[in-house]
Amino acid sequence: MGDEQNLTNSDVVKLLNRIVCQNDEIKNDIATIKKDLSVQMLKIDNLNIKIVALEQEKSELKKKLSAIERKSKRNNFIIFGVDEDVIEILSFILNIITEKLNTSIVNQDINNIYRVGQRGVQKSRPILLELVSNLKKQEIVKQLYKLKGTGIFFSNDLLPQDREENKVLHHQLKLAKEKQYNAKIIKNKLIVNGESYSYQELTNKNKHDDDYNKQNTNHSASATPITGSGFTYNTQLRKTISNESEETERITEKEVTDNSNNSTSTSGLSESS
Repeated sequence: MGDEQNLTNSDVVKLLNRIVCQNDEIKNDIATIKKDLSVQMLKIDNLNIKIVALEQEKSELKKKLSAIERKSKRNNFIIFGVDEDVIEILSFILNIITEKLNTSIVNQDINNIYRVGQRGVQKSRPILLELVSNLKKQEIVKQLYKLKGTGIFFSNDLLPQDREENKVLHHQLKLAKEKQYNAKIIKNKLIVNGESYSYQELTNKNKHDDDYNKQNTNHSASATPITGSGFTYNTQLRKTISNESEETERITEKEVTDNSNNSTSTSGLSESS
């Protein structure tokens, strides 16, 4: 009986020792895993730092590329309203500039001219006019108000992001003038009653208005306008910019006339040239 008890105690001791050893092994394994995990987390942190740096570099490169593309388009016009039947577009545009705009221009002032886009059945393709000199472009810009009633429109050759910005600014300019505010666009900013609004501020404002009105569905938009610094935005008057026709980016006849009489800017085109 005593031998069996001693044997049992011995077995228990061995079992306990084995458990202790296994526990130590588990602890060592956990320590190793933690160490490996720390190494992996450090690698991930380093990768995240590299990703952030690459994103910043990518952003800077995009800005530089946009600046280069913008500069290459600086002397260009996009011309709307010229019938597709017009074959000799060079002589036609030269005649428009000379006769309608009373601006002297010769072949040497033009770097290139051609239609852009795919031929449509019901719509004439716009014409890209590349001028050699920006000074010549500004001479033309000053006379664009004379095209009123001709159905021909001159627009800047803009990058997609600049087109969107221009579209938003001119849409808000129209809304401000409808409210009889003193409004104009200077250097890609909307000036309303002396207050300056950038594209980013206007688009953030639109989002804030949409969120506000979703939370206040029991009140009409006209009854609860959002008020900015010196400028009241009324979402009932605001159209959805993204649904507007791409051709609304061009300067309308009325805007060209209004801007041509503005001492700050000769025309809407000159502000983004």
